[in-house]
Amino acid sequence: VWKILSLAVFGTLISTAVTWFGLYTDTTDFLIDLSFSESGQFAALISAIDPVATLALFGALKVDPNLNSIVVGESVLNDAVALITFRAVTHFGVHMRDEYTSITISFIITGVGSALMGVIVGLIAAYLFKIMGMGARAARKNSSRLNASVRAHIASEIPHVECIIFVAVAYISFVGAELPENSGIVASLFCGFTMRAYARPNLSARARVQCDSLLKTMAGFTENSVYLLVGLALTIELEFVTNETLEGTTLQWLEAVKAFVYVIILAVVVRALHLFPILFSFNACAKKADGVPFSHMIVMWFSGLRGAIAVALAYQVAGDNDGGTANNKHIIRAATMMTVVFTTFAFGGCTPCLLEQLKIDTGVDPPKGEAKTEEGSIFRAIEDVLVDPDIAKLEGEEYKPLAA
Repeated sequence: VWKILSLAVFGTLISTAVTWFGLYTDTTDFLIDLSFSESGQFAALISAIDPVATLALFGALKVDPNLNSIVVGESVLNDAVALITFRAVTHFGVHMRDEYTSITISFIITGVGSALMGVIVGLIAAYLFKIMGMGARAARKNSSRLNASVRAHIASEIPHVECIIFVAVAYISFVGAELPENSGIVASLFCGFTMRAYARPNLSARARVQCDSLLKTMAGFTENSVYLLVGLALTIELEFVTNETLEGTTLQWLEAVKAFVYVIILAVVVRALHLFPILFSFNACAKKADGVPFSHMIVMWFSGLRGAIAVALAYQVAGDNDGGTANNKHIIRAATMMTVVFTTFAFGGCTPCLLEQLKIDTGVDPPKGEAKTEEGSIFRAIEDVLVDPDIAKLEGEEYKPLAA
């Protein structure tokens, strides 16, 4: 846990700060001038990692569960920190150089507010599912008063309603966070954590299967849609960047290539600069059995792909004219998409060879069953209040209508 938190929180903040410095102070011919706020927004969004291709490969090859869990955990929490940082930087725009204290306060308020919104909505959802008693529980409690056809109807139809409510509640957390200008994505993330732990066990066994399938399908569809967007939008953004007749800052093709190469190298190098020191420091303080092997560190560095979050934030960049600097939104978008394309194809495509060369364990089955909460912990107390044990124990039942 501490490895993941250190990489996701401190690593992302260090990455953003170093990238920000590298973008804003660059005096070479590799990149046009970015304003202070544009550099900060770009640094925050390009620090968001999204190793979809790597994780898909990990799942197919059954890579060492310890390595897989660290990569998954870092990518999830990294996105949250990057989103909060981006929102804090965007709020202050050109005035932020004189507002360091306010930026810190905004970062804390945005992060805590978004997380609390997600957790509160998730807990409410868990309680509602418990008291509603839908699905299998409803059918069993009324078995003496309902004939077989009615019970079969309940068993087949109510799980659909459970799935709809489950997804709708998650969206409510997004809207609830966006209204006060917090981060809806972070709220949805924490709502998902909470509902997975406390609301999902209150679903009927059939509804769990359907929700898992629905969410997996939606996730795959949206990920593919983002990469389709990258392919289509990149050509449009390059036209804005290189066509001198269009409004905004433009570059020659050679200048554009230099700018993109600079951003990609900066992103890759900065990830190494924060990842290796953090993990070496952790190994120095932890027991040998809990340490991270150097081969795992290399794979984790190689897993720093950019993806959907970076692209989404690139379209939210607020341009300004700080110090006479022209609006660079199109250049930021194009550079972001080039980084996404390069890291996905180069790093994602070379990952199998890297795993083979480093002799990373594959074919390892993940642990079976659900993780159990400790007796006497606050999480166990919440579970006792919000989770119906009669429904939770139905986990793993066959996917079939209830018998008479």
